[in-house]
Amino acid sequence: MIPRVKNLAAQMRMKKEQGEEKFVLLLGAGASISSGVPPTSTIMADLLKQYDNENTGGDTAQRFDQLWNRTPNTMRRGFLQPYLKLPNPPSTGYEKLAELIRAGYFDLAVTFNFDDLLETSLKKIGFGGVDDIKSLIRGETIPETMQTLVDAREPRFKLLKLHGSLNSADYFLFDAAEMHKYPEPIEALFKNVTKRDIIVCGYAFNDNCVTQAFAARGGSVVCVNPSGVPRNLSVFLKDRKSEDIDIKADFDTFFSELHHELLESEQVDTEKPPPNPFKSYEEADKVSFRGRDDSVEYFFKFLEWNPAPRVIVIAGPNKAGKTSLVRAGLLSRLDPNKYLGVYLRCRKDLETHIPSDLARMGMARDDDDLPSALKHLGTSSPDRRVI
Repeated sequence: MIPRVKNLAAQMRMKKEQGEEKFVLLLGAGASISSGVPPTSTIMADLLKQYDNENTGGDTAQRFDQLWNRTPNTMRRGFLQPYLKLPNPPSTGYEKLAELIRAGYFDLAVTFNFDDLLETSLKKIGFGGVDDIKSLIRGETIPETMQTLVDAREPRFKLLKLHGSLNSADYFLFDAAEMHKYPEPIEALFKNVTKRDIIVCGYAFNDNCVTQAFAARGGSVVCVNPSGVPRNLSVFLKDRKSEDIDIKADFDTFFSELHHELLESEQVDTEKPPPNPFKSYEEADKVSFRGRDDSVEYFFKFLEWNPAPRVIVIAGPNKAGKTSLVRAGLLSRLDPNKYLGVYLRCRKDLETHIPSDLARMGMARDDDDLPSALKHLGTSSPDRRVI
């Protein structure tokens, strides 16, 4: 076991158990190489050899930009198909990652890859349905709606494909001009997402649009890369207190070890006691949350009053299960078409933490005080009530 994987697993387990915001996963081309997807430089060279025989001089990247710019989207799909629709199944790393997603350790993954390796792996374990995962694809999903869809409570897991997808869109980011800068809604979305604790896996950080939009301040950044932290990513690590938490491992090794620490090690004792009925429940425990039907019914009865209540107080002694009721009993049952549910843990210095937490979720500005942050929260979803 790599010690830093063990440390990371402990943090991920704590976040899940306490209902805290989970790590975001950022996937680059290095995550797909072991599944047979060639590096971008190889794809470029091969396509030039096949489709640009007249121009044999000059820089490979520049020649490829010229070829790509004069190629319509429908033909671009044909160019890439042989490299991304491979007969080999996804690698072991994707199999382990899919099981970690199903177990609730990730709620959001951002990928710059066109392939469908993660979607295939999730479907293979029975977690690929519309109730399990929402794919948000650049070029298919309206950019202005993507933040709202990322923040939606259901389905639990979101896959954000920022540079297009082979199967779902005739839109790919590949050449220098396309990769220079994201449109404003996409840049704002990516900045909000990357403010969270994040795991960067198999990504070289060479795309200008990404380095411009990556949040300079925020949670920790764990870089998983066999050769260490890429130069363009290293400049962010000091301000985000992440200079000494990189993990030198390839994609398959990393997720195999993370899977072992989070899932397999829990199964070693075959005589484990039954699950603790007094644990702290979260939204993913909706099905197993029992015995509070009256409280849930009362809440939704009050919620539907006309005029609608401004405040519903849920009171009880310490350790009575108020937090579990809110997360597993109430938020998990809100109709996502009518309500936007937001869970904030109020700590002693709430005047600082609530604006900061809302800003990280994209529901307030970075410089908002508490009243301004709450005002922005109330107007963040004009078509739905914020709960």
